[in-house]
Amino acid sequence: MNPELQRNFWLELSPARVGFTAVAIALVYLSAMMVPGNWLHGSGTTLLLFAVTGLWGSRRAADAIPDELAGRTWDTQRLSVISPWSMCWGKLFGVTSLVWIATALTLIGHAVIGGASWSEIIATTASCVLWQVASFWASLLLLRLGGQRVRGHTTVAQLLGLAAVGVSSVWSWPRAWYGIDFDQHTMRTVLSLFLIALTLFGAWRATRVELQARNLPWGLALCLALLFVFQAGFAPVGNVPNLKFQMQDISAASAALSGGLLLAAATLLGAVTVTSFLTPKDPIALRSWIEAVRAGQARRALELQPPFVTALAMAFLATVIAIALTGGVGGFLLPSTFLLMLRDVALVLTLTVGARTGRAHLAALVLLALLHVVVPPLARVLIGPFADLVFRPSLQSVPVVLLVEAVLANALLVWRLKAVGAMPTSQRTQLSAA
Repeated sequence: MNPELQRNFWLELSPARVGFTAVAIALVYLSAMMVPGNWLHGSGTTLLLFAVTGLWGSRRAADAIPDELAGRTWDTQRLSVISPWSMCWGKLFGVTSLVWIATALTLIGHAVIGGASWSEIIATTASCVLWQVASFWASLLLLRLGGQRVRGHTTVAQLLGLAAVGVSSVWSWPRAWYGIDFDQHTMRTVLSLFLIALTLFGAWRATRVELQARNLPWGLALCLALLFVFQAGFAPVGNVPNLKFQMQDISAASAALSGGLLLAAATLLGAVTVTSFLTPKDPIALRSWIEAVRAGQARRALELQPPFVTALAMAFLATVIAIALTGGVGGFLLPSTFLLMLRDVALVLTLTVGARTGRAHLAALVLLALLHVVVPPLARVLIGPFADLVFRPSLQSVPVVLLVEAVLANALLVWRLKAVGAMPTSQRTQLSAA
């Protein structure tokens, strides 16, 4: 048996805890059956699942690593011989084992008294599992970015997990995928399972890093490729400005394929920006990777390669594929978006390289919010339509301005990297601790 799972069973599943949980769930269903109207009918069970499996479960998953840090046992576990995969799923499903007993009892109660359809129950359960896995992954990422437990670690990780659930819910609105129609609950279940697989892979990779194991980029590249193929099945042609007009003269199938490919490529471009936030930017590690690339040490370069570089390469490949398969239907939309992404990633890296606290990442997030939300409307008032060439991807115009912005932002990044790499060891250590 997985030793980490067994250890967490011993910690979580005491007879008193299991008995109290069973009595609490039984009392909830007994009171519901005795009260006229039975509030558990309709959406009552889904709300109970949300509270038990989602809210409680994600809290326990997000607190798995901070609990070890508080008990000063994490460093010892990192030195153990347990494999990263066993550590990952043993900790994730071990700390939530009591939650799963409560979930099983909730499902049994639903089977007895009825209420919401089983398709809705399954979709809600899948969303709650996604919340748990995403919260656990977010907790590991925050540990990598912050270096230690920080105030609000668990809450922030739980909120990030909830954001993943929100993405899956919004993503499930178009219920046709590659021409196959799904009902809302089935689509939400499929999307949740897909995102569970991706986030569980991310948690495993993060656990490998914590246990001092090297990660090759092929797994991340495969996940991004699957994301591209999966996203391409949705066809939001009518939601892209001016794109529907350009597709009037082509078949519906070609229009659907083109719209899906454009959105899939744009999704990978967005993934690069997200990855640039989530990846630690240690200047020493970056310098080691650059030296390995220059020396032609392929294996070492791949092991040291930052995840945002892999995401950037996959986004570039997705952009080229989408442009080739759509025959230029999207005009300059994807090249403009790619240049915009290059600018944003360069700015994020410039602000966060060497940072060990969340303040630099918060500053980068505020900067992107200003560039994309606050400044464009003001610029449109001051300089008119020219503002769209500066702050928005262009569908019909050559993105010269965005190209200049990307070049300047990356030049600033190169200057920053050179400055960090040229510092003495003592100053570089102080920067990493800032």
